[in-house]
Amino acid sequence: MERREFLKRGVLAGVVLLSEPAFPYGLEKKVTDRLTNQPIKDAVLRFYSYPANELIEECTTDSNGIYEARTGIEPVLFRDIKLLIKEGRKVNYKKTLPESSGIVKGEITHPEYLDAVRYPGLKEDDFTISTIPKDFDIGFFDAWTRGGKKVLKRWDEQPTWNIKTTNAEDYQIKIVKDIINDDLCKFTNGFINNPVINETEEHKYDDKSVLVYWELEGDSYGNHEEKTENNLINSASTWFLKSNKLRRVYLRQLTQVLGFVNNGVSGMDFWTPEGYYTPQGLDCGKILYSMKAGNSSPDSDPVPN
Repeated sequence: MERREFLKRGVLAGVVLLSEPAFPYGLEKKVTDRLTNQPIKDAVLRFYSYPANELIEECTTDSNGIYEARTGIEPVLFRDIKLLIKEGRKVNYKKTLPESSGIVKGEITHPEYLDAVRYPGLKEDDFTISTIPKDFDIGFFDAWTRGGKKVLKRWDEQPTWNIKTTNAEDYQIKIVKDIINDDLCKFTNGFINNPVINETEEHKYDDKSVLVYWELEGDSYGNHEEKTENNLINSASTWFLKSNKLRRVYLRQLTQVLGFVNNGVSGMDFWTPEGYYTPQGLDCGKILYSMKAGNSSPDSDPVPN
């Protein structure tokens, strides 16, 4: 082979190496606790092709929660290609990813954490993985969010809040605003942040919004409904009885439109009689808004489309 042709093929090989990031080579990422954000030592990660389910890599986190997976395409610098050409040797590169759909499935196990399944993509942040400690009451969480066996539903962006003031007293409107601005921000761990709240006399039930209103008669606890698509909440509404003065009722209903949709579960461990979240309630919100929509119990993310 002429030197020019060999050089051409070497450059092309270098281009392939740089343009085919099927699974980043030598990636270094972290596994953390969903509740504390602290690193998890000795978590075992196994990466598989999907749907072929061929093992790509197995690794364990160190004392800082860091894992390094030496898989995918090993980059070869152009200067190394030139050296190989100069020495008359063949350009080789490492590719360990089995042929599949291009989706990578990750299984994470640890004796003190619930088993987790992730499908990391090519985005660097996708390989920072958080998992749930086993002492978290996943049964209580499931009863509220999944109705037992259903998948999790949540918003993917914070909604606008439309408060219909008809039939409401000023102090009731203030309670609703206080809960949205303070309690819900804490509950969602910052997902709700500087929320947009509108007062209106219209019955506005728009996409990406929550309608809050009052009725003159009906269930003393009020009610709520959500419209969802692909496990994402697109819009929601909740109403209260005009005679209601209990802050805990307002907290309950405003929480439910965020994805805690099950009416048939006692809230005794979720909020206080005065109408504020318990520590367990706040943990539930943090778990919910650290998960992906469609996550199934105990902690398996949905397969990407």
